[in-house]
Amino acid sequence: MGKRVSGHVLRSVGRLAFVIGLALALGACSGLLPRATAVKQSPFESYKQARDAFDSVVLGQTTQRELVRAGYAEGVVPNIRVLTYLDIIEIFLPQQSFQMKDLDPVLQECIKAQVRCRALEARPGSTNARRYGNAFLDVFNFKRNTQETGWSAAALFILLDDTVVYKLWSGTPKIDETRLAVNPLGPLQDLGNIFNSAAGGVASGLTSNN
Repeated sequence: MGKRVSGHVLRSVGRLAFVIGLALALGACSGLLPRATAVKQSPFESYKQARDAFDSVVLGQTTQRELVRAGYAEGVVPNIRVLTYLDIIEIFLPQQSFQMKDLDPVLQECIKAQVRCRALEARPGSTNARRYGNAFLDVFNFKRNTQETGWSAAALFILLDDTVVYKLWSGTPKIDETRLAVNPLGPLQDLGNIFNSAAGGVASGLTSNN
């Protein structure tokens, strides 16, 4: 058992040494660092497009079928969430301190209609995340700089029967965030996990033998 554990630790240390050598060769080349893109499938390529489509919806006039042209239609546009009147109650009456009488009269009427009242929720957006800086420090988790850019939005349409009677909009037109993570131990943190795992294996083996 002891020899197998020692062999495992040596192989792990050997792999770690190889990666360190590779990172040294990379030096400060940040072009090889990972990038990630997250796009919620929707008809909108920008925040403005999504907002303009939202503004085109006329309360008391726009029907569910007409929401297709606006880009907010269930079953046609991806990632549209359908809410029941019970979900609407949870959104607008989250606490007992809020009462039905405090809501907009249109919302009160819709909620009282129960199954005739429902909502469509859309959250279009697009974000890009990239890591930049020194490749050696990044690969070994000494220091990681991450920049995230893009936009996000949330649109809520409440329908009574087949007509939009209430709508809400929120969003972030421009996302530009930078995150810095510093780990003074760097790869030693991973090495510590390896030894802890090996020690756990030894203890488990001793226990089973007893």
